[in-house]
Amino acid sequence: MDGGGGSGNTDWSDASNWNSGVPASGDNIAISTTTATTTIGNGENFTIGTLTLGGAGDSVTIENNSTVFVGGNISNGGTITFNAAGNNTGLNLSNSLTLSGSGTINLTSGNGQYSGVLNGTSGSVLTTSSNITGGGTVGAGTLNFVNSGTMNANISGVNLNINPDTCATCTNTNTGTLEATAAEHSLLLTEPGHRAEPERLPPRRVPACS
Repeated sequence: MDGGGGSGNTDWSDASNWNSGVPASGDNIAISTTTATTTIGNGENFTIGTLTLGGAGDSVTIENNSTVFVGGNISNGGTITFNAAGNNTGLNLSNSLTLSGSGTINLTSGNGQYSGVLNGTSGSVLTTSSNITGGGTVGAGTLNFVNSGTMNANISGVNLNINPDTCATCTNTNTGTLEATAAEHSLLLTEPGHRAEPERLPPRRVPACS
């Protein structure tokens, strides 16, 4: 299923923005024209297979209180933005999958909450070599991570809470970069059921570990 914004608007739910109408549940999604943008409106939920953003000008914006359930690998050459404003907003991974590409998943969270959320089915593994930035929650106590990419708290005054599943059989490894580069920020590493107190830090990097 290919999208390109043919109607002149960016609405995911507008059939004319797709080559075969509005995506059906489980469709593989490719957004791969020169500068294709699409927006999932407030309160809308969709279930898809794979997700591909082909170029730096391609983007998906997920508005507040909306979730995209993803069952296949994500290849991100553009920008995926979680535009949260107090309600859980973002991507939910239905099973273990890979996030790759030079693009960025950008979490935003309003009202002082961690409502921009990248999470998934308990026990699933996100293997990522890509970029996750902003402020919100990554993991929410459900995802395992194999990270060789970058996770960066880069929004001033907003925390990026990395909260993996830490069950006895879980796999969480980092050979990439965990960092906080905004002036007023925190990058929090927490366990499920525990909330770390926010800490104001100078820009820094967390060494790779496994």
